[in-house]
Amino acid sequence: MHELDNRKYRVAGLDIRPYQSKLPKDITFYHNDLLDPALTIKIRQRFHYVVAISTIELVADDRLALVNIHNLLLPNGYFILTLPTQHWRHIDGRGYSVKQFMNLISGLFNVFEMTQRGGHICAALVKV
Repeated sequence: MHELDNRKYRVAGLDIRPYQSKLPKDITFYHNDLLDPALTIKIRQRFHYVVAISTIELVADDRLALVNIHNLLLPNGYFILTLPTQHWRHIDGRGYSVKQFMNLISGLFNVFEMTQRGGHICAALVKV
């Protein structure tokens, strides 16, 4: 968040836990659950980009998380994420094959760019 803010992007963060460090006054932080069915009502704004680095594999319902992210994006918005592959999965999370990943995003996002590096699927997706 700080790096994007330093580059003069308008930045907002979301986490189920309170943010631990002090944020600059121009960064908005939402203390909410990504799986909350009323998330888009509570946030009341839409975004050009959403970034989730090593996040989706840790939530209880990865598809619901992607639906909520889809709903937070503006039309043609971009979603940038990383997910661990099956061989590099986190202890408390899931690992994904490319086929599982494609099924997970089906109907929500199209792949703009995707690569596998260092045990992760890294993807830039476009909202459909």
